[in-house]
Amino acid sequence: ARYSQYRRAAKVTTDRELAFHGAMVDLYLRANCEASYNATYFLQLISAAELGGYRTARQLIHRGRLDPTVEAVILRPEWADLFPDEERAIARRRLTDYGFDVDRSVASVGANGGRS
Repeated sequence: ARYSQYRRAAKVTTDRELAFHGAMVDLYLRANCEASYNATYFLQLISAAELGGYRTARQLIHRGRLDPTVEAVILRPEWADLFPDEERAIARRRLTDYGFDVDRSVASVGANGGRS
């Protein structure tokens, strides 16, 4: 009930889009409850009257960006001492499974002061 206002999306055109929007709200709630991750900007995006969960997901997918992820940050050389090799391998595998060029990203981080 607390998040019921977010389950409504203004420009949802089909029942499937509305169901997907609900799944995106559920994703936010799971991240918040299970991982104590309060992704308020994500919630604002999916709740925006002009977007909703479905259109937000499509925009995020087409941006093709994986460098602003926890996995990419973990693999930066300056954080190598904080994470064991096993966790770094998991992060690398997740990124490469999606076609992300980890080596190129790490090289670009060094070239521009930590931002890729």
